[in-house]
Amino acid sequence: MEQFNKTRDRQTMLTEAPRDSNDFGLELCETFMAADIPLEKLNNPALRSFLQKLAKKEIPSVTTLRRRHVDAAYTNTRKKILSDLASSPIWIGVDETTDFTGRYIAHLIVGALREEPSTPHLVASKVLAAGNNTTITNFVNDSLHALWPEKLVKENVLLLLTDSVNYMKKSGSTLSVMYSNLIHVTCIAHALHLLAEEIRRNFSDVDSLISNKKKVFVKAPNRVLKYRELCPTLELPPKPVLTRWGTWLDAVKFFCDNFEAVKAVVDTFDPIDAKCIDDAQAVFKHDAIKCSLAFINTNYVFLSASIKQLETRNLLLADAVGIVEAVASKLRTVEGPIGKRVIEKFEYVLDKNKGFKEISNISHILSGHIGQFQTAKSLSPAQLCSFKFAPIVTCEVERSFSRFKSIFKDNRTRFTEENLEKFIVVNCNAET
Repeated sequence: MEQFNKTRDRQTMLTEAPRDSNDFGLELCETFMAADIPLEKLNNPALRSFLQKLAKKEIPSVTTLRRRHVDAAYTNTRKKILSDLASSPIWIGVDETTDFTGRYIAHLIVGALREEPSTPHLVASKVLAAGNNTTITNFVNDSLHALWPEKLVKENVLLLLTDSVNYMKKSGSTLSVMYSNLIHVTCIAHALHLLAEEIRRNFSDVDSLISNKKKVFVKAPNRVLKYRELCPTLELPPKPVLTRWGTWLDAVKFFCDNFEAVKAVVDTFDPIDAKCIDDAQAVFKHDAIKCSLAFINTNYVFLSASIKQLETRNLLLADAVGIVEAVASKLRTVEGPIGKRVIEKFEYVLDKNKGFKEISNISHILSGHIGQFQTAKSLSPAQLCSFKFAPIVTCEVERSFSRFKSIFKDNRTRFTEENLEKFIVVNCNAET
């Protein structure tokens, strides 16, 4: 009997060892993917030795991880996404960008619409043949059917978020036919960005000051040292990026608050050294520049804070709509021809955003304005309630693009399209 028990114990150990080894390999692969650590790092003898000593297990080869566990990690992530979404109504966000090789990359975000905050998920990252309404429509439709191959309830797809380019609007119109309850909202943060662009176009002198000031300190350590010597408590002037919403307005505020101090530093530089110095000194001498900075700072710098508020995760729909309405109210108080152009631009953009009107009505209904607002969609009471935390910006897609570009770089070009999607999906959903 004792001999039988020993034999049985040995057999149990032999049968359980491969499963334990597989579990460890999968966990190791998921960890590396979630932390954006290239699997090739396991070829490093020091790292492999350390992990082996720590885990007291044989570390699988990189080839084994790729062949056996990348698929499993991706499948586990999709199962977790489906478990979280369950049968809830959903919102979807889609956008496309280009990678460093020039390929079109589309991302689809899916989030549950509930009466409490929920976590959005990246469910697809595909290379498109081109960026147009047909490819986007097919990408969204195919990705949703792939996530729910047999159980996609089209009536539960309630909200689509995109940017405001024409082909996205066309795609939204097509998808609204496929999904009868779908409300298509173009990103409100993009709308506020268009306002910042309109303001920038009307103040070429301020734009010239910000642009030349940025050039003065780029790759010029001696000038930076001089600046820090004369302004030890002052940060370096902001370096606005026009594709990042509101950074130009932040730069305006900085120059308005520190005009004389920055001017004094620039005046110490020799204009012969660089054309940007000469241009910056010339702009600083114009009396009109002070008036322009004061006008923008007084009337429009608040837009930057409004954009940041809208980018906040788990923002109540009522609060988000309230931010937009507050922006409109403040813009209407600005007098003069520039003020008129800016508010007309804002109202034109909102008027084109039919979905925002619809979702604003839902927000007002949920806030108690019963009878004053109606929705054009035949939504049930439960579906209306699910919009409590509905987003109105595409920030989640932009965040996933940032993750994508940190993973797929010119020194990591061996990804196949399929494995790249699996890696980015696991990575973006790791925090959930």
